[in-house]
Amino acid sequence: MREVALEPEVISYSAGVSACEKGEQWWCALLLLGEMWEAELVPDIIAYSAGMSACARSGEWRHALSLLGELSEVKLVPNVVSYSAGVDACGRDAQWQRAVSLLSELSEARLRLDVVCVNSAISACEKAGQWQHAMSLLFSLSCVRLEPNVTLSYNAGIQACEKGRQWQQALLLFNDLCVAELEPDVVSYTGCCAAIQACERGEQWQTVLSLLSNMRKLKVEPSVHSYNIGIDVCKESMQWRQALTMFSNVLQVSLEADVVSYNTAISACQDRQLFRSDGSVVTRWKLSSLLLSELQRLSIEQNAISYNACFNACAKAKQWQQASVLLSELCKVGMEPNAVTSNARVLEYEKFGQWLHALALLSELSSPLA
Repeated sequence: MREVALEPEVISYSAGVSACEKGEQWWCALLLLGEMWEAELVPDIIAYSAGMSACARSGEWRHALSLLGELSEVKLVPNVVSYSAGVDACGRDAQWQRAVSLLSELSEARLRLDVVCVNSAISACEKAGQWQHAMSLLFSLSCVRLEPNVTLSYNAGIQACEKGRQWQQALLLFNDLCVAELEPDVVSYTGCCAAIQACERGEQWQTVLSLLSNMRKLKVEPSVHSYNIGIDVCKESMQWRQALTMFSNVLQVSLEADVVSYNTAISACQDRQLFRSDGSVVTRWKLSSLLLSELQRLSIEQNAISYNACFNACAKAKQWQQASVLLSELCKVGMEPNAVTSNARVLEYEKFGQWLHALALLSELSSPLA
């Protein structure tokens, strides 16, 4: 029986390009589209859209837009899927101007706006910190009677406000989300907290604590990042008790505190006595040392910030010997002491007549690391 060679058709190639899209193999998708032209087969809109989506998923926005531009050359009319793929590609690489421009082209072509397409444009604005454009696009969803998707639309808007250091706008968006009876998630809450943190609004520490408290009440589990923001905001506002309480909350909810959690908690300790639940007294420098020891016990990788924060605590408490031990440990593990911190400590040693310690510190700083 004679074998018959079967020639692949457009539909076969289109299926192959779609498979490459799902596998995020953008180069393979472009290769198949090229083979179609070599076989004198004209790719259809499905093949082109799949190729664009493959490029979008891999962040290859230039290739995606190149394919979109080819459509008019081969007399194919772009559809919503084509434009969405282009906007998505731009959104992944913060090409917000191109994303917004494509969205305008989609409207001019009298194609119905798709919520996923608008969300991709909002995401592009968010990545570029263009909070005004993100807010405008979010507003456009209601104008065309599209229901915003809480996990994408509002969250992208809140995160755009965070990057634009617009904490009030972030909270307004969060309020709109709640008024619309939509359920905020951990990204929504954390985005608002991060917006306050980015603006260094220390006086808003109560707002941050309220947001984190509401998360727990609504059974939205805060992440370690959420708690770290809370600890940092309390630290910056000199609310050391609240910062340490927040740190203990991380441990109580069975989350794994990271080096940022410990470093911020160490820095939050004020130069005063702290009281344990059993009535015993632990001073600032002792608590800092305990937290650093816990970092080491849990095999969490410490950094120079960990040692410098603890070093500051010991020096301020005039615990010269402990401070010297920490400096030695810092140098042994191949880390450099913070220059500003070290200089300040030399001055502090001198101020309190600890000239021998000042000389020892200067000697340590001038010695090359092993």
